[in-house]
Amino acid sequence: MGYATNKAPAVGPIAIALTLALAGAASAAAERQMYRCQTGNDVIFSAEPCGPDAHELDLQYDAPSAREEAAAEASIQTEETKADDTAVAAEAQERITAAERKIEALTEERDQRLAELAAQRDRGSGNPADDQTWEIVQGTMDAVEDQYDARIKAVQTEVDELRGR
Repeated sequence: MGYATNKAPAVGPIAIALTLALAGAASAAAERQMYRCQTGNDVIFSAEPCGPDAHELDLQYDAPSAREEAAAEASIQTEETKADDTAVAAEAQERITAAERKIEALTEERDQRLAELAAQRDRGSGNPADDQTWEIVQGTMDAVEDQYDARIKAVQTEVDELRGR
């Protein structure tokens, strides 16, 4: 749509990345081997065999249960929905603000045009020809006011729809 410039942070992708990283770390840890070596009084732990007396350790890593995985997925979905709702609300607010500025500009433009026409109308000299000019200018003023009011009303309707009225 092109109106939004300040969107809410993308919580969804961050939550997904975090979940994948944790799952990846658990599976990588499960695949990783660990060795224990003793050299004299020193004990060394290493991911690689560290000598001829290296002993592979049997490490058990906790993986999340199916219930924990489902809860994490539900949490991710909730955060994505919140982020989407926040972005939609921010975009709607930006559109409302732009429309309100347009209403202000149209109102000022209308008032300026009507003031110009009123000055022209009021310059009459009192002779009958000026009365006819006065009526023409007054008719023009009425038409200008009606046109601007219709445009302002259309923009106000858009604002009301964006606000959910």
